[in-house]
Amino acid sequence: MIRGPLLMKKTKMSAVTKKLNILMLYADDWRFDSVGYLNPEVHTPVLDKLTTEGMVFTENAVTTSICWISRACLATGQHYARHQTIDIDDPVPFHKHWNETLFAKLKDNGYVTGMVGKWQPGFATDDMFSHYSQYYGYHYEEDDVERKDHITDQNERDALDFLQNRRGNAGEPFALFVNFFAPHHHDGTEEQYYPQKSTEHLYNDENITFGPTCTEEAWEKMPPFFDEGNDARIRWRDRFDEPSKAQRMIK
Repeated sequence: MIRGPLLMKKTKMSAVTKKLNILMLYADDWRFDSVGYLNPEVHTPVLDKLTTEGMVFTENAVTTSICWISRACLATGQHYARHQTIDIDDPVPFHKHWNETLFAKLKDNGYVTGMVGKWQPGFATDDMFSHYSQYYGYHYEEDDVERKDHITDQNERDALDFLQNRRGNAGEPFALFVNFFAPHHHDGTEEQYYPQKSTEHLYNDENITFGPTCTEEAWEKMPPFFDEGNDARIRWRDRFDEPSKAQRMIK
């Protein structure tokens, strides 16, 4: 359910630690080739390092490419047709069975479990996590209030707080689920994407290559139900309908 290649780092199991520690990093809304080792135009040196130390599942695919539904697929191990989390604001039909999901089972089997970052209304927390810091928020805004720093910075602080202060006793296994909001867009705003100040310069002198189907001809060949009122088409106009805007948004 991860939007991109699934990266798994190899670890060595010592005689003392019988259960592996788990750190799951989950980012919203990114293409499979949004990592440098698959796309030389992308700068992701840390993720690229993971690919050399672990395994990459290049055939990993999302089943329902909507943020909260995809997150529910990952958390429950089920397709959308089964878990039915269609309404983002109401408790979901699956809520009676959250104690049967991955992190709940880990918690029941001796793991200290944690979650930080983006989580959806109606998703259980107490059944699944020993500690959690749950929030939505946009890049530099939360509940219409301007943030002092980027939400990714808060994700980082909260993850480190769990690892340093809440992971349990030495030798006790932990599983931490870090849910990044970025690179999710911010609909209804002029720019849509607001990167961290520390990375804004990375693509200043770059010219991003557009895909072969980024043409009006390709659009006209789409099925009839993809019309001008389609959500994806509306977002395309907001972000990509002229070259300089598209360059800015993609970067």
